[in-house]
Amino acid sequence: MNGTINKLYFMAYNLSVLTSVANCEDVIQSTQLEKSSLELRKSRLTQYLNNSVSNVDFIQGELNAIAAQIADLDVTIAALADGDLKSTKIAERYRLLSRQITVGKKLNSGMGEIHAERQHDLVVIEFNIAEKTTFLAALEARKVELQAA
Repeated sequence: MNGTINKLYFMAYNLSVLTSVANCEDVIQSTQLEKSSLELRKSRLTQYLNNSVSNVDFIQGELNAIAAQIADLDVTIAALADGDLKSTKIAERYRLLSRQITVGKKLNSGMGEIHAERQHDLVVIEFNIAEKTTFLAALEARKVELQAA
């Protein structure tokens, strides 16, 4: 499952089984704990998604900088006469090309797929939080009903 949340919890419930205020309060407390746990997971996942976007931007910036250095070296190499300096610049260009490949692999290493999965997880968590909120409202109404009886 790789940490992926893929369940939508459609809550089907029968509140008539709750026959006392104490029963309602117990279920309310349990549901609030579940909702709090979901909200914490949502917060962490949101932070993860924000950080991953920053990482992608950083890597793309690094790739752009490397490409600019390579372009500068191409101009320099074309202007130089054969010799040690030109050989050094050519070696530096190959080193940068290697670095460009390495950094490019980071960018294309499935980060997009992982990001999409996490965005899906976030949607699922938000849905489940909404379901818990609806359930809590129904529980509170049942509690008021029992208190009035």
